[in-house]
Amino acid sequence: MKNRSIFYILAILTVFIIAYIGTSEVPVRYSYLISLPLVQGLLYLIEVPLIGNKRSNVATILVSMLTFVRYCVLPMLMVASGYSSVLPLPSYICGNEAILLMVYESFSISIALILSNRKLVGSRMLMTQETTNDKLISLFVLGGLVYCVLVASFVPNVQEIFRSIFDLADADFNMAIEEEFAVGSMLRALRTLFTIVFNVIRIMLPIYIIRYLISKRVKYVIIYGVIILLVVLQFLLITSTFAEAVVSTLVFLLAIVKIDPKVGKTTMRAAPILVSTIVFVYFYVRYTVQASMYNTSSSIVYMAEVVNAYFTGIDNVAGSMILSRDERFTYLMDSIITTIPFNTTLFGPREVFMQTLFNTINGSQGQIPSTIGNGYFYFGFLLAPIFSFCFTYYSVYFSKRAECVSILWKYVAYTFISVVLSLAIAMYNEIITMSWINAWGLPLMIIAYISKKKQPLYK
Repeated sequence: MKNRSIFYILAILTVFIIAYIGTSEVPVRYSYLISLPLVQGLLYLIEVPLIGNKRSNVATILVSMLTFVRYCVLPMLMVASGYSSVLPLPSYICGNEAILLMVYESFSISIALILSNRKLVGSRMLMTQETTNDKLISLFVLGGLVYCVLVASFVPNVQEIFRSIFDLADADFNMAIEEEFAVGSMLRALRTLFTIVFNVIRIMLPIYIIRYLISKRVKYVIIYGVIILLVVLQFLLITSTFAEAVVSTLVFLLAIVKIDPKVGKTTMRAAPILVSTIVFVYFYVRYTVQASMYNTSSSIVYMAEVVNAYFTGIDNVAGSMILSRDERFTYLMDSIITTIPFNTTLFGPREVFMQTLFNTINGSQGQIPSTIGNGYFYFGFLLAPIFSFCFTYYSVYFSKRAECVSILWKYVAYTFISVVLSLAIAMYNEIITMSWINAWGLPLMIIAYISKKKQPLYK
């Protein structure tokens, strides 16, 4: 799909949302609410001529959809649910300041999207034809698989980190699993390394299998059956979050398009149905669990709370704006350190955590402070969108680089980083984003560079 179609469709949908909010009663504390979809709708129209009507890259599509949900759908659900939220604002706090901060962020994201799409990427990369050392890739995949099997078999409690879609009905499904090994112990290091290796293998192994089947000209019906099986398997081996399975699946499916466009196009037509079904089942089962726990049956209220929780809504941003900024640089340094793999072994346990501070002050549990909220906490209003701007810009940058490379595993690494950076503007923050890139994207990148072989196109 081309850029113009995406932006026009989203702009038209935004008009209906603006009309709905404009004809509804809005509390004084959220009186600026309509400005979120209004500004975002105008930005979609501005982006059409400035970005151009070329084929959309993965990052542009993701960023556009995520901004639509966060700045348009979320305000609509707030109105429809009577302003229900998993993190309701205290009566003395006004949400309008948070709304203005989010409007500022939306401008920053749009500017980054325009600049990154207009930048020429990959001209140097086209000067060389890169190929893969298949034997080395086989060694990485087989070695990682063997390591995961051995650690899961002999290190205690490692198997307990896995959940599956069949555990959705458990009340504590979304709760983090407590670390049982002592800081600096060998068992803790093995478990951390296991998580890193497993996450890399959960992407590489399915791609490796499909690439092998396609190279052997196996019947398409068998290939499609294996693809479905591998997608389902992702959701049977959920580690820390459900989103990890979704991201792995998306990168896997996009890699199939790179391997064989014919198989990839057919797969991508069916993939939204399969993945959407799994996601729907996830939220429906979680809704029934929540309804039974809290004695509520309102699907609109649940949907509003879910969107507010997963897409860091207005109340979440406002929650960051009330934090004391006296020790902001201490929290910033500790946040940077926590993104480094084996950080507790290398630097010892951290005394302060941004997420702990946020939830303690706001009386919430398990909420992730937003990217824009953390930017405000660290740098103040003027530089608050710096993370959002950089994540948007480089998500498109890596997506465009992925389109230029000839080596599959570079494409996989670039696409993964692009997807994670795109999610950072709406669903996660800089701490989680950099943790994923350092512990997951960086190993993929290292493997891609180690296994490549260059053949100059021009002498």
